[in-house]
Amino acid sequence: MSGSDVLQAVLGKLNKVRRAGDGFLALCPSHDDRRHSLSVADGDTGVILNCHAGCRTDDVVAAIGISMRDLFYESAPSSSSSSSPAIAAEYEYRDENGKLVYVVERRIPKDFRQRRPDGHGGWIWNLKGVESLPYRLPEVLGADLNEPVFIVEGEKDVDNLHALGFIATCNSGGAGKWKRSHSSYLTGRHVVILPDNDDAGREHATVVAKSLAGVASSIRTIELPGLPAKGDVSDWLASGHSAQELRELLSPVASVLEDRFITVADCEEPEPQRWIIDGWIPEGFVTTLFAHGGSSKSFLSQYMAMCVALGLKVFDHDVAKGAVLFLDGELDCDSWLRRGYMLARGLRLDRIPRGLTYRHVSRSLMDASTRKEIVSFIRSEKPVLTIIDSFTACLPGEDTNSLDDVTSRFHVLSELGTVLVIDHAAKGADMTLTATAIGSVAKMMFSRSALQIASSESGGSVLQHKKSNFGPLADPVTYSLNIGGGLAIFDQIGYTDERLEGVEKALPVAKRIMAAFRGGQFPDGASTKDVADALEVNEKTLRNKINVLRQKGELVHDGRLWRLAPPPNFNASQSSFMPYKDAE
Repeated sequence: MSGSDVLQAVLGKLNKVRRAGDGFLALCPSHDDRRHSLSVADGDTGVILNCHAGCRTDDVVAAIGISMRDLFYESAPSSSSSSSPAIAAEYEYRDENGKLVYVVERRIPKDFRQRRPDGHGGWIWNLKGVESLPYRLPEVLGADLNEPVFIVEGEKDVDNLHALGFIATCNSGGAGKWKRSHSSYLTGRHVVILPDNDDAGREHATVVAKSLAGVASSIRTIELPGLPAKGDVSDWLASGHSAQELRELLSPVASVLEDRFITVADCEEPEPQRWIIDGWIPEGFVTTLFAHGGSSKSFLSQYMAMCVALGLKVFDHDVAKGAVLFLDGELDCDSWLRRGYMLARGLRLDRIPRGLTYRHVSRSLMDASTRKEIVSFIRSEKPVLTIIDSFTACLPGEDTNSLDDVTSRFHVLSELGTVLVIDHAAKGADMTLTATAIGSVAKMMFSRSALQIASSESGGSVLQHKKSNFGPLADPVTYSLNIGGGLAIFDQIGYTDERLEGVEKALPVAKRIMAAFRGGQFPDGASTKDVADALEVNEKTLRNKINVLRQKGELVHDGRLWRLAPPPNFNASQSSFMPYKDAE
C-alpha cells in the first residue's frame, strides 16, 4: 500500500483521533488511556507509533489487530503520481489583521507545498510576490508583551507549543529562511530561540538572534537538555518532558524574560553580588579590559587567570578560586605557554597551575558549531571565569561601529558565564582620561564592569576601574611588569613611582596629593601653587581637592604651607601650626 493508505488504515483502527501539528494523537489501545497518549506520524518508510505512557509498539499493533509489517509502506507516491497525496496538516499564514495570505501543506509521505488564494475561490501554487510572514502572527501580536515568544524551526513545533499555552512562531521553509522583515514583528518582545539539535538548527538560531539584535527587548537561545540528534522541541515533549520543565528552563533568566509588576514587599532580599575578582569582575556578567597595543593587557589577563586558579590575590583584590577557560584568538598555544611559564616562575611555581584550560579560537564564536563546543565545555567543567583575548579576534564583525553588529556579538557572550573580554582602546584615545573600547559604545553599555590600562614608556602602568554596575569604583592600581631571566613578575608600585611618568593624570588628584606628601616630595611643606605645579594639576582643581583632604584630617595648613596632619597623639600645645585660614 502507499504511505497515505497505510496511515489512513492505522488511524481508522484507533479511537478519538485528532490532529497534532503534522501528526496525530489517539487513545492508546494497549492500556486504559484517557489522555491521548499515542502519537502517530508518517516516517520515511512507514507509520511511527509512540505511546508516551510506555507501551511497546508491538503491543499497540497487536491491540488493533495488525502486525508490525503492516506499518511499513510498500511504495511511496511520487510527485507525478496520478493519485492525490494525503495532506497531513495545513498551516495557515495570516497577516496582522487575520487575513489569510498563504497556506503551507504538509503531505504524506513527507513533503511541503505552498499555495495562496487567487481571489476567486481557487489557489495559486507559488508565493511569487507574497510577503513572507511569521507563523501564527495574529496570536503573537495579540499576546501579552511580558510573555516570551518562542522561535522554533517548524510549524509543527509552533502548534505543539501553542497547545501547551506558549506563544510561538517560525518562518515558512525551515532553517535558513528567517528574514529581517520577520524580526520587525517582534519589536520589544522577549524572545527565546529553541534550535533543532543539528548544525543547521544552531546556525538558524544564530541568524535569528543576529536579526533580532536591537529589535527584541531580550534574546535567549536555549538548547534543550536530552534532545536527540536532529531532534526538535516536539521530539523533546514527545519523549516525556513537560511544559513545566520548559518553563523551569526559563527561570534562570526570568528577570530578563519577564517584565512584570512585582510587589516588592513580598520579595526576600537577594544574596549579595558575588565577585570572581573582588570589585572588578562580577560573577555572571561581562567585564571588559581595554588598552592600546603594547600595554600588557594580554599578559595581565593571563596573570589574573593564574591567580584565580590558585586562589591568590590580584594585587590587593581577593579572588574566588576556581577553574578558568582562556579563549585565545591572538596567540598560538606555544606563545601562550611561553608567557604562562614565565608568569608561573614569577609566582615561584615550576609549572602552570592546574585549573587553567586553553583553547585557540580560529573560527569566530559566532559560528554555531564552535560556540556549541565551547558552551558544552563550560556546562560540563564549570569554570568560574572565561577570558576572551580578544573581542576583535574571537568575535570579528562586519562593522565594529554598528550598534546592531556589536549587540549581536555581545549576546553570544551571555552564553559563556562570567566573562573577561580583552579589547583594544579607541584609536587615539588618551588612556589617562575616560576612554572607551574601539567601536560602538554598545561595548561599554553591555559590560557590567570595565577596566582601562594607561601605560607609561618608563615601564609603569595604571589599571583604572572605569565602570561598575554593582558597587563603587575600585581605586586605581599602579604596577610594573618586569620580564627577564625567564620570569615575568607583576609588581605593585606607589603612586609617585618615577616609572609612571606621563600617566600620572590617570590617578585621582586627591590620591596623588597624599602620595606626594607621604612620599617626602614636600618635606618642608608646600603652598597650593607649589603642589599644583609639582603635580601638573589646575590650581583651582587642586584647591578643591586639598580642602577636602583638610576636612578629612589628612592635611593641615599652618597659615602659609600645607603639611601632613600630625599623628593622633601629637601634643598640640607644642605645635607651631596656626588655625587654617582659607587664604589661598
